Amino acid sequence: MVAAVVGLISAFIAQIGMFQSPYEAAPSERAVEDPEVAVGRVVRFTGFDADDQPFLVEARRAAQDKNKPSRVHLEEIKLEMRLKASGEMLLVTARQGVFDDKQKTLDLAGDVRMANTANYTAKMQTARVLLREKRLISQDPVEVMFPDGTISAGGLEMRDDGQQVYFTNGTRTTFAGQAARGDAETPAQR
Repeated sequence: MVAAVVGLISAFIAQIGMFQSPYEAAPSERAVEDPEVAVGRVVRFTGFDADDQPFLVEARRAAQDKNKPSRVHLEEIKLEMRLKASGEMLLVTARQGVFDDKQKTLDLAGDVRMANTANYTAKMQTARVLLREKRLISQDPVEVMFPDGTISAGGLEMRDDGQQVYFTNGTRTTFAGQAARGDAETPAQR
């Protein structure tokens, strides 16, 4: 009887962690430490998003979380996702992160870069990727470089298979041959 109650309490505590906001900050940048549980070098996780498009998470090193076996701490991460609408590959890299196989999330930290080679490259320090939904969220400053200029913002959210990108917390855009301007700023206001 006691074992059943402990099991129910453990299951309840494990499920509480499943209801986190997708906007939660990514983990702080730190190396995989104290790997007393499963450790691997050059590991790969594959799966499919809600549109049945494949994704691949690859890392140079991984260590399973002692307290939550569905979470894996990663170093030198590369994520590849195919965009269904365009068929192009989206590549995301970072120094560290945590992959949650149960939630299908990837929390990234340290020199996070997102690239769609045909359109843009983005830099930020942290990001959360919801792999099933193909959403990427960052509440850190971001710089996006594209062929005709740059966009700087306090954060971003990419969704709808990469078709929608929202910039937050102050946005500045510079187009080739043009000085930088902020939100709703006209040349007379500078």
